Amino acid sequence: MKFQNILSRINKIAAIASGILVVIIMLMTVFEVVGRYAFNSPTSWSIELSGYLLLISVFLAASYTLEKRGHVQVDIFINMLPNKTRFVITTITAILAIVFSILLLWQTSKLTFDAFSLEWVSNTVLKIVLYPFYLAMPVGCVLLIAQALSDLILLGSKRKTV
Repeated sequence: MKFQNILSRINKIAAIASGILVVIIMLMTVFEVVGRYAFNSPTSWSIELSGYLLLISVFLAASYTLEKRGHVQVDIFINMLPNKTRFVITTITAILAIVFSILLLWQTSKLTFDAFSLEWVSNTVLKIVLYPFYLAMPVGCVLLIAQALSDLILLGSKRKTV
C-alpha cells in the first residue's frame, strides 16, 4: 500500500476522533449550561476539560485538513499568476509549512516531555495530569509533517497541485 494511502487512512481516523471530541465538548457545554442555569449547579470540570479536548481535536484534525485543502488561503492573486510562478510559490509555501511544522514538533515535544518527566498537573481543583493531553500536539505535528511531505512529493511529480 502506498504511503499516501496509509497516511490518508490515518488522517481519516484522526479526523473522526477529532469530530467525536468536538461532539463530546458540545455535550459537556450543554450539560454545563443546563446545570448552571436550570439547576443553579455549575460543574467544576466542564470548561477545563473542554479546553484540553479542544487541544487534542485541533492537532488531530490539522493533517486531515491539509490533505483536503481546508486550511485558509488567499488565492485570488495566486490564481492570476502564470502556472510556473504559481508552482514556485506553492512549492516555497509547502517547504515553509514543513519547516514551521518541524519547529512546532520540536517545541511541543519538549513541552510534552517536561509535562511527563516533571509530572505536571493542572492548577485547578481537578489536578488533571497534563501529558496525555499534550501528547496530541507532537502526534498531530508528525502527521502534519508527513502530509506536507506527501503533498510536496506529489507537487514535485506534478500530479497534484497543493
